[in-house]
Amino acid sequence: FKQWVSSAPFMVSTDRVSVDLSNSLPIHVHGSMRDIGDLRVGIQHDTCVEIISPDSIPYMTLHWMENTGGVVECALTQEQHTSLTENNLKLVLVQMVSSGGDALCSDSVFPSLKSTHSARVLLSEVRYVLRPTGVYVGYVDEDHTLTIDIYVTDFGEPAVEKTVTIFRRDFIRNLTPANGVSVTSESAKTDASGRASFTFEKADVIPFPRQYHDAKYRQIQPCADLICKEGICTLPIEGQGYRFAYRLNSSEDTVSWNVVILGFSDFTPPAMPTWVEDIEPIFARYKRLTPIMNTILDLGDYKDVTLTRNIEMLKLSMNRDRFLEADFMPTTRDLSFKKTKMVLQWLDNPIYSTPLDIEPDPTDKICHPPVKNLPGIDFPPTSFLPRCQPSAALKFDQSPGVYPSGLDSEGEEDESNSTLPIKGRPLKGLVGKFKSRDTCMLEDLQTQLQTALELEFATIPLYLTSLYSFGENCNLEADELITSVVRQEMVHFAQAANLLIATGQYPLIDSETVAPTYPTHLPGGVLPDLYITLKKASLLHIYYTFMGVEAPAFTEGSSPPVHAEDTIGQFYDEIKTCIDYLYSGGNEVFSSDTSNQVPWPWTSTSGEIGSLVVVTDKDSAFDAINQIITQGEGAS
Repeated sequence: FKQWVSSAPFMVSTDRVSVDLSNSLPIHVHGSMRDIGDLRVGIQHDTCVEIISPDSIPYMTLHWMENTGGVVECALTQEQHTSLTENNLKLVLVQMVSSGGDALCSDSVFPSLKSTHSARVLLSEVRYVLRPTGVYVGYVDEDHTLTIDIYVTDFGEPAVEKTVTIFRRDFIRNLTPANGVSVTSESAKTDASGRASFTFEKADVIPFPRQYHDAKYRQIQPCADLICKEGICTLPIEGQGYRFAYRLNSSEDTVSWNVVILGFSDFTPPAMPTWVEDIEPIFARYKRLTPIMNTILDLGDYKDVTLTRNIEMLKLSMNRDRFLEADFMPTTRDLSFKKTKMVLQWLDNPIYSTPLDIEPDPTDKICHPPVKNLPGIDFPPTSFLPRCQPSAALKFDQSPGVYPSGLDSEGEEDESNSTLPIKGRPLKGLVGKFKSRDTCMLEDLQTQLQTALELEFATIPLYLTSLYSFGENCNLEADELITSVVRQEMVHFAQAANLLIATGQYPLIDSETVAPTYPTHLPGGVLPDLYITLKKASLLHIYYTFMGVEAPAFTEGSSPPVHAEDTIGQFYDEIKTCIDYLYSGGNEVFSSDTSNQVPWPWTSTSGEIGSLVVVTDKDSAFDAINQIITQGEGAS
């Protein structure tokens, strides 16, 4: 039969047969079912086929696979059930043909069928089935042997006292070393449950790298790390794969699957793995071997790997208890247990590199412990932040944080390239690379000013939480810097309220819809890649979250200059553009009544903290907004 049909599992109960054809029938390249004629389920007798499905299997019907899962059910009579279970007859999948096939047992079985028809058997039940219980791919690691049970059935029932022989069947294209993995006994008998046990063990040293025949492998999977010389290709993949086949010492029809045993050399993991020394060499290798993974995450990029969603994805996909499941990441399947455990340990505390051995400054009256004893704070730049214990009255999560925070766990699409307005940000599209509009209304301005207030509100707990993690009289310089930033954010919060009041609308503050909850994204679609979490102070938290919030829309000194989208600066530029548009149309935007606005400072200059501008017109509004942009984008 030219159009192949793959094997199909089935189940027989007292009154019906269920056959799973979901992975059996042929399909076209684009995924639709291929028509291979009238298919039915039957029972194979000595000289004929007894059809038990009264109708043709409707596999060509639209959405048949989606609606049924490819499962076909046929009713069984008591006599048919006895034929299958006691007389050892075989279940078959047949194609109805005009001639040249097996004869039908009688026209009475299928009255509508003309006597000139017969059945061609496409699939036939096999008497003995051998398969491993649990795993088809096993690992033999350091101080580790592996035992696999081969389960043997005879027409679905456990086959007892059957001799199973196991033997090496190497991959055609592999040059597998002979001294890697071996089986302690080449034959075993099945027990009362139909299981025969085999134990695999490995040599002390597994040869590295893997080797392949040049002519075979080069045509199948070319890649940058493939090195071929004198007819042999090598790939820097850890461990060696050994394929074993098994069979019954019997001439009767059987079907079986192979098992693959991966063997690895000994490995001693470091006490505290780091990206530079331990993880990046592994991930970068798999990045080169499987470049398709770059569409999901860049395994060679520390920042991409340590995004919150990617850390959680890696933890799930590298769980050894789940490595046979479909979502186990195949690019790291060829890692030993100990190296996989090391990667998972690092994902809980993704340190960049080994800290420099920096001793405390003897002239510093505040005693700081050596940086080398403080995990998790080593990250460029090399100026390290001294650490003290937090005040006893403050309670913080002392477990290693996941750094840096990234996109939400749902992996929602980045909205920065969208020209559509975002909730709370009706002015999106007035400025920027994706400008799509030139007009606005006063109501749009008021809505975005309310969002501006909420935006500034969301940053204050972020800084205060890290500030309060400092112990008394510790980290004085960092304490002073973060305190000044918090004060600026409070001024920006009040300034947004002044701007909103000046338009004639009272700001909404005391509301569950306004008060921020964490972890969260910034309101108004600002910096959509940034996920705000409340954490104690650390270099990584400052580097990714604090500096992320302060990211400028325009970066000088780069070639070409970098213009970022959806920064805080762009958000306020949209407000300025709308004010400019409304004024150009002769609209009255701001009220002359300033009684509800708050001016500051009252008696002296505020220095670098800034001042609260009382807004009465376009110029004073622009002064207020420019101060927020200047201080809020790292200029301070």
